[in-house]
Amino acid sequence: MGIVTTLVIILFIIFFLNRYFLSYWRRHRIPQNDNPNFLIGDIKKMFSGKSTIYDILHDIYMEKKGSKVFGIYLSYRPVLVINDPVLIQDVLIKDFNTFHDRGLPINEEKDILSAHLFTLGGQKWRDLRVKLGPVFSSGKLKGMYPLIQNSAKDLEKHLMENVKKGNDVFEFRDLCARLTIDIISSVAFGVDSHCINDKNSAFRDFAGKIFEKCLRMLVIGSLMIFCPKLFSKLKFRSVPLQNELFVTEMVKNTVEYREKNDVKRKDLMQLLIQLKNDGYVSVDRDEQTEKQQQIRKFTMNDIAAQCYLFFIGGFDTSSSTMTFCLYEFCKNQEIQSKVHSEIDKILENSEDGDFSYEMLNDMKYLECCINESLRIYPIAPLLMRETNKDYTFSGTNLTVEKDTMILIPLLGLHHDPDIFENPMEFNPDRFLDSPTGSGKSKGSFYLPFGDGPRRCIGERMGKIQAKLGLATILSKFHVEFAEKQVGNIKFDPTNHFLLATDQPFNFKITPRF
Repeated sequence: MGIVTTLVIILFIIFFLNRYFLSYWRRHRIPQNDNPNFLIGDIKKMFSGKSTIYDILHDIYMEKKGSKVFGIYLSYRPVLVINDPVLIQDVLIKDFNTFHDRGLPINEEKDILSAHLFTLGGQKWRDLRVKLGPVFSSGKLKGMYPLIQNSAKDLEKHLMENVKKGNDVFEFRDLCARLTIDIISSVAFGVDSHCINDKNSAFRDFAGKIFEKCLRMLVIGSLMIFCPKLFSKLKFRSVPLQNELFVTEMVKNTVEYREKNDVKRKDLMQLLIQLKNDGYVSVDRDEQTEKQQQIRKFTMNDIAAQCYLFFIGGFDTSSSTMTFCLYEFCKNQEIQSKVHSEIDKILENSEDGDFSYEMLNDMKYLECCINESLRIYPIAPLLMRETNKDYTFSGTNLTVEKDTMILIPLLGLHHDPDIFENPMEFNPDRFLDSPTGSGKSKGSFYLPFGDGPRRCIGERMGKIQAKLGLATILSKFHVEFAEKQVGNIKFDPTNHFLLATDQPFNFKITPRF
C-alpha cells in the first residue's frame, strides 16, 4: 500500500469519525448546529478568546428559544442546553434524583481541597449536605452577624478617614473584595485579616493567587469540563499546591489553638470543629442525632475543603454583587435616593447608629436592588448537571443517555424579554411583588443561586455580606462616577465560569451629613 493511499485512508477515517461524533445529537433527534467545527465543536469563539462559554450559551438561547432543548459540542463532548423553564425546573427540582451531580471530576486523595460540597456527588454529597445545613441556619447566621459587623465598621472607618484627608475616589471593585476577604477570613477561618487597611495582608495575597489568570488554570478548567475522564486519569490538581498548603496550615493552627486553649467563637470554624468532634451541629441535635451518628465525623481535611469552598464561593458573589450594585446606583441616582431613604428610616430605630440583624432584614428595597443586580449580572452565569441514568423529558419524546452533561444558560434566561420586561434596565421594583422578578409563573428562570436541593447553601450568608456592605456605604455617603462612563461593563473573555471583570470601578463618595 502506497503512502498516498495510506494518507487517503487515514483522512477518510478522521473525516468519518469527526462526522460521526459531531452528529450525536442529530442521531438522537435533538436540534443541533448544522456544521460544528473540526476538533472544537461549537466553541470556536471561545478558543479565539472573543467569547466565554456563557456568552456562547446566551447567544444559543436567544437564537434557539423556540427549541426546548438544543445540543452542542464542547470539542467532541455532547452537551445538552436546556432553554425551557419548565424542563429546567424538572432537572433542578422535580427529577433531581436523576440530576443531583455536577459531573465535575475530583481526586480526594491528591487534591484534598476539591472534596467540598460544590463538587462532590452521590451519597457523599447528601451526607455532607445534611451536616452543613444547620451551619447556615438563621440562628447560626445571627450569631455570626457581629463578626460581619466588625468588618463593615472597619470599612466605614477607612472611608471616613480617607475622605477627611481629601481622598474621595476609590476603586470599589478592589475595596469590596477587601471587605469580603475580611469577613470570610473572620467567619470561616477565625482570623482577623485586616485586609481593608493592610495591602500586604496574607489573605489578600491568597485571594489574588486563587483568582489569578494563568495558562495552567485555564487548561485545568477546560479539561474538567471538556475531558473529565482524561482529567481523572491524569490525576490533575484543581487547586494549586501552594493554595492547599496555605488553607490546611491555617485550619490546622486555628483548630489546634482553639482546642488547646478552650477557645470558642460564634463562627463557621467553630461549627466545623463541632462536626469534627461530635459529627453534628447542636442546632439539629434533638431532631437528627440518631441519623447523624451513622455518618462519620469530619476530618481536618474535611474542614479545610469546606473553608476553601466558603472562601471561593463567598468571595466573588458578594464582592462583585456589591460592585455591580454601586455601579447601577451611580447610573440610576433616583434609585440610590430611594435606598438612602429606606436606610435613613430604618436607622431612626437604632440606638447606637448600627444596623442590627433584624434591621438589615427589614431593608426590603435594598434587597430588591441586590436581586436585580444578580438578575442582570448573575455571578455564576451557567448551571451544570449530569444525568445518572437515561432520562426522557416530561411531555416530550426527547431522551438523553446516562452521563450526559446538562447546561442551563442563566444569562439567556435572565436577559429574556419574554420573561423580564426591558431586561437590561435596572429596575428593582420588579422584585417588590414577585420573588422571581417576573409575572411568569411556570418553571425556573431566576436562578442566581441555582434551585432545588443543590441551591447554594451560602445564599443567605452572601446576601447578608452584600447587604450590610452596601448599607454601611450608603448610610454615610452618596456615590457617583468619578469619570465619564463609556459603554457597558466589559467582562473577562477568558473566565468561562464567573461573570468577572478587570475593569476598574472608580467611584467618588460624598458624605451625606
